[in-house]
Amino acid sequence: MSKEIALLMDIDGTLTPPRQPLLVDMADALKRLNIPFNVAAGSDRPLVEPQFLQPLWDFGYRRKFEAFVDNGATQLSCDFTEEYKVEEVFKFSFADHLGAEDNNLLLDSLEELDGIEEFKLADNLKVIGNRLTDRGSMINYAPIGRTKVITDEALQNRNDFVSFDKSTGYRKKIMEFLVGKLARVMEEKGLNILYGGETSFDINIRGKDKTLPVMKFLEGDYKKVAFMGDALFDGGNDSVVQDLVDNWDPNETCPVEAIPVKSWEHSIEVFGERGWLG
Repeated sequence: MSKEIALLMDIDGTLTPPRQPLLVDMADALKRLNIPFNVAAGSDRPLVEPQFLQPLWDFGYRRKFEAFVDNGATQLSCDFTEEYKVEEVFKFSFADHLGAEDNNLLLDSLEELDGIEEFKLADNLKVIGNRLTDRGSMINYAPIGRTKVITDEALQNRNDFVSFDKSTGYRKKIMEFLVGKLARVMEEKGLNILYGGETSFDINIRGKDKTLPVMKFLEGDYKKVAFMGDALFDGGNDSVVQDLVDNWDPNETCPVEAIPVKSWEHSIEVFGERGWLG
């Protein structure tokens, strides 16, 4: 395999259907890749394992790769050559970085959302699971809640919320509220608030996000990193990579390419178009 380029990919919506497990067609495509691939997921390990890692092993993938979870701030080394082996290499502490005062301000601001009339959910929507998930190196806030295993009821609730959000700009209004409340922390501590997938918010620290694995690969053996994601749009949880590309020194050739995709099927098309399928 070439060491010229490292392929780094989002998981949810890029390699799998949203909140659904990896499918055999994508697993077969990943087995055929002729360049190294790694993943950078917004979700945490308890969600990534059943959604992607375990199915990839079950479908017969037998190589090594790196998985950066918690929006890139936790690194897992995955060795599937002989057995299913996943080891934590690095984990950034979100709370320690913010400090008690600013961390409490963030949590209080999220809790305040529940009591504001403007942010009440539509009558047909439910809160299923936990709204706030502390992943150690980041926080995820889901207005309709989040469960480790998505049931038929939760999936329908999710789909209904996506339609509600698109028609009302619900998450955009929450984003504006949080940015207003936390502007000082964003400036002083590098707090970053992003849309997480289709239903939630990923709250992390700039530089301790999906740009972290990008820079790790550039500092290692690779001359170029190609990042593929379905949320490279402004405010999406892949957008930090697009920002890295856009703000690269104009006097240098940027070694990072951001490749937007629309779905896991589109990702396979991109593999073929780029000549990455052996």
